[in-house]
Amino acid sequence: MFIMETSTISWSVGQFKALYDNEKINLDYPIQRPPGQWKQKEAEGFINSLADDYPVPALYSTFHDANKKSDGSFFKKDKSAVKIYDIIDGLQRLTTIFSYLDNKWATSDEMDKEDAWVYINDEEYNIEGKFFKDQHPAVQDKIKSRMLTLYKVEGTEREILRLFYKLNSGKGLTNQQKSKAKMGVKWANIFADLRNHPTMNNVFHFSDTQLKNSDNETALLQSMMLLDNNYEFRDFSAKEIGIYSFTFNQDVENKENLIKNLKSTLDFINSTEIKKAKNILNKTHFPIVMMTAQLFIKEGIDSTIFAAWLEDFSKSLKGKGEIPTGYKEYMKGGSTKRSNVLGKIEEMERHCREFLLKKSIEIS
Repeated sequence: MFIMETSTISWSVGQFKALYDNEKINLDYPIQRPPGQWKQKEAEGFINSLADDYPVPALYSTFHDANKKSDGSFFKKDKSAVKIYDIIDGLQRLTTIFSYLDNKWATSDEMDKEDAWVYINDEEYNIEGKFFKDQHPAVQDKIKSRMLTLYKVEGTEREILRLFYKLNSGKGLTNQQKSKAKMGVKWANIFADLRNHPTMNNVFHFSDTQLKNSDNETALLQSMMLLDNNYEFRDFSAKEIGIYSFTFNQDVENKENLIKNLKSTLDFINSTEIKKAKNILNKTHFPIVMMTAQLFIKEGIDSTIFAAWLEDFSKSLKGKGEIPTGYKEYMKGGSTKRSNVLGKIEEMERHCREFLLKKSIEIS
């Protein structure tokens, strides 16, 4: 049995930044929460801790070997591999540090009174309302020279996932962030690719808060639940999504085919321009729209017709379309209920079929 091994490294903030700039620190480990979880006050408090010699928690990483950077160039002249540190805990701390050193944000003009001042070599410095470049050189030097501890972890994927859960047990992971960890690294990587699909960013609309909570991935997972013939759909509750997440490594071939289906559906939707349907292109309706798009793909109907139908359905939802719809009736009393989800699918498909009939487009 392989036992997880750990070793400790101490690097300065400046060294961490240099490693990151040289692509030797990876902040995109798939089971991680998205960056941007901290509010301004939390970020400022952390900068104060670095400059004012307060203790800060250790960082944790696993690692892999690589010989090329993202641009295709080699890390070393002899083309040999180097270690890339995959951060599994400490993402918010490192992104806060790196973005501040890069002058991407400034401390606020009215910081928390306790955090507004730091003491370095018996001198007092105010850090309010300043980008990093505007801080006193003594403050800059203190931040960059501050030593941070990194635990380098070597273990099986299961052990790494268990460690991730333990490290984040008190941090309020969202249900989707928990589900992603249950799926494992392989599937988390696949969902990362899907969430970055142009359709997810340019067609459907997710708020900053929804992105922070990984709700875009939840919407993809819900769509998959509806498409999965090997799964008995019960509802969209957090508990049920968690149960479904556990099935990924037990039903691999089927799940891989479903991922291909999701990808081709996103490609189909992205192949046309949808102008006036913003009220339907959001997290709530995402799985239902994805299901209805299957009808167009199956029948070989052009995506421009899909766009025209979706715009017409959007009008009907506002009570302005020619084809009435009872879709809103299924938006009452909880959108996660099985009866409401299936009711929305049925009502959207009914509207779709009637629209196509009016266009003299025959479907089976």
